[in-house]
Amino acid sequence: MIPALILILAMVHPAFAQPYRIREQWYIGAKVGMVSFFGDLSIHDFDPVSKFTDESDLAWGILAGKSLNRIFDLKVSLISGAMKGSNPSMDMYFSNRFSEISTGTSIDITRLIWPQTVSRFHVTAELAFGGITYRSIKYRQSDDTYLSSVGYTSSREVTGSAKTAFVFPLGIGAGYRVSNHWVISAELLYRLHNTDLLDSQVGSTGISDRYSYTSIGLIYILFPVKQNRIKADECPRWY
Repeated sequence: MIPALILILAMVHPAFAQPYRIREQWYIGAKVGMVSFFGDLSIHDFDPVSKFTDESDLAWGILAGKSLNRIFDLKVSLISGAMKGSNPSMDMYFSNRFSEISTGTSIDITRLIWPQTVSRFHVTAELAFGGITYRSIKYRQSDDTYLSSVGYTSSREVTGSAKTAFVFPLGIGAGYRVSNHWVISAELLYRLHNTDLLDSQVGSTGISDRYSYTSIGLIYILFPVKQNRIKADECPRWY
């Protein structure tokens, strides 16, 4: 409902709906950050510091996209990394390796609220849909005994096909335009997930595992919009 209302608002404002030319505002980029796990084998969901130190692992990503107009972007993103977590009361811990690919849109909140403001800084809303492939393994915390796995043997050797599932990333992003070609980006996106085996543990609540990705990145605009054609600064939105 909210994206539909934003789209209507953009359509009734000519400056928002004015499309960029096909050649303009294509971009590529790279990002690095931390993936935080939320599920049966996590206990720090409301403690950000412990979540980053005990239940987060590294991930990196690449992206490509195009700004359609001053409000909307379309983009594709690939992320690869790892997750980890534990639950002492269950005497279990896990780790996994995953890859995620998604496509989505970015909505420039800054320009929706202040359409006439010229700024190098922008805040965005991010919505996407994609898929994840992963392999996970679980151990007993007290003695490191192997318990179960998805896509691994008990000795952590790859076996069979990786598990696949859908993901629905949503969250916020921010960017600062350093020059016509370069943008520094940051994002916090939460992933809704449709399976409960990211930690190789099926819980009793019926709630699927989730994860978030907090990252910083660097974006290169291949063909910036010409400044004599539009007054406002142009900054792509990322995911």
